Amino acid sequence: MNLAELRDEVEITLQDTSFGDRIDNWINDAVDLIIDDADLPGFKTIITVDTVEGQAYTNLPLDCNGRILYVGDSENELSGGVVTLEALMEMYPSMNETGDVEYVAVEGSTLYYQPIPSTVTTLTLLHRRSPVRMTEDTHTPEGIPEHLQRATIVSKAAAIGFSLIEDGVEGEKVNTKAQEINYKMALFDLKNWVAKRVPHRSRSIWSY
Repeated sequence: MNLAELRDEVEITLQDTSFGDRIDNWINDAVDLIIDDADLPGFKTIITVDTVEGQAYTNLPLDCNGRILYVGDSENELSGGVVTLEALMEMYPSMNETGDVEYVAVEGSTLYYQPIPSTVTTLTLLHRRSPVRMTEDTHTPEGIPEHLQRATIVSKAAAIGFSLIEDGVEGEKVNTKAQEINYKMALFDLKNWVAKRVPHRSRSIWSY
């Protein structure tokens, strides 16, 4: 399905054509979430970044735009791993402790780390990149098999839309809940599709 077809399906589900470009954003956001939820293959990339001497942060490459799944140095996985920037600052309020890197946090295109190593250290990151966003009517979603696109993308995008429509409604958000149920059922099918194509991996980092 292309973006125009997906948009039509979401509008039919919402029974509302007044949202305009917001529906395209919901569709693209839905694809992001689906790839993460189903752990679709083809989106994990290994990159390396160097720490900066005397500095608690460094810039990430432009193509590192997804979730960090693993961080290690030349010998081992970091003992602390990936945390939020808030958590990092709670553990290291001054953000200037020296030593081997134990924790990292990502904020936008910046990688923060603590402690700060005394010499430049190369960190290896496994990250799940974001899919290419659809901007033209003829664009199609990346990574999701065509036979499951309607069930997964339309239900998730509609759930996002209904959550906004029903915001402030007292009691249960009936339409949002219904679409989330539809999404979970479709996601189950998608995970089964993935399981048949991806060999079992013993290391836990590959199961994120």
